[in-house]
Amino acid sequence: MPRPEHLSEVFKSLEVQAARALLLQGASPWALQLARPATGLILVGIEGAASLELGAGQRVVLDAGTRVLLTSATHRLSEGEAGLESTLEPAAFTEPFQQKSLGSGPPTAKILLLAFELEGGPDSLLARSLPPMLVAPGDPKSGLGAALAAWLQAEVALAVGGSDVIVGRLTEGMLVSLIRTTMARGTSPREGLVSALSEPQIGAAIGLVHDAPHEDWTVAALASRVGMSRSAFAARFTQLVGEAPLHYVTRRRMQVAAQLLRGTSLTLLQVSQRVGYDSEAAFSKAFKRWSGRSPGTYRRGGAKDAGPASETRRVGEESA
Repeated sequence: MPRPEHLSEVFKSLEVQAARALLLQGASPWALQLARPATGLILVGIEGAASLELGAGQRVVLDAGTRVLLTSATHRLSEGEAGLESTLEPAAFTEPFQQKSLGSGPPTAKILLLAFELEGGPDSLLARSLPPMLVAPGDPKSGLGAALAAWLQAEVALAVGGSDVIVGRLTEGMLVSLIRTTMARGTSPREGLVSALSEPQIGAAIGLVHDAPHEDWTVAALASRVGMSRSAFAARFTQLVGEAPLHYVTRRRMQVAAQLLRGTSLTLLQVSQRVGYDSEAAFSKAFKRWSGRSPGTYRRGGAKDAGPASETRRVGEESA
């Protein structure tokens, strides 16, 4: 399990966008094809038990408290031996909170579905590091799913502004909780940012970058701080995270810069210095390469349309 401060620093950079919640109530028998919307879909069992078919003979029982993250294609959710089945397309998630009923009679199963995007879209580093599925078995006594659904329904019943914000924050919290639970159980993915955090030395290096993005980091300096040789550190970091160490440093700097541009009145030079650049020109060039917008455009309102221009593109020169 990674150190709490490393987890916290990385999760602080996680931004859920366009979150939508749907409360599914089914009266057995029923069946539903789930077409994955946006970056991912979280399913939370509230009452009863449904069967989630994942292909290749895989199946998960979605009972009270069980949480499942899906980031890949279509899956089948059902209860009982159903004949005709409907399909839940991404277009169905149109409001911050909705309800959908299947079958007739009193509901025998209730499931909360949380559809979301991450900042940077499906090609962002965190999105790419998430596996096709994460499962956190439930504890009915905790009441997490039911409490979340009750909060969402109460929020919608208020009929005031801000429901989209509430749904986004709750979805963000559920995603962090789910990832944290699978890491504690040792069932997190073997590669990607989530896995990298679980490895002490690589996790420590990521923590250093998040603690001090302004430092003049080199591969040798990071390797030395975590007690590894330069070559072994670079190879292992790239294998786990999916990109080279200094590529990650630049990405983190740009994330911090975006947050400062959106949330503070710091001058462009001050923002540049906070993320390790001596000149506005060098910073502006790097930021535009990363986001597709100049810092000024991003600050004036381009933030909603901006994000990593291409996650496969180099976002800064790397030096040893």
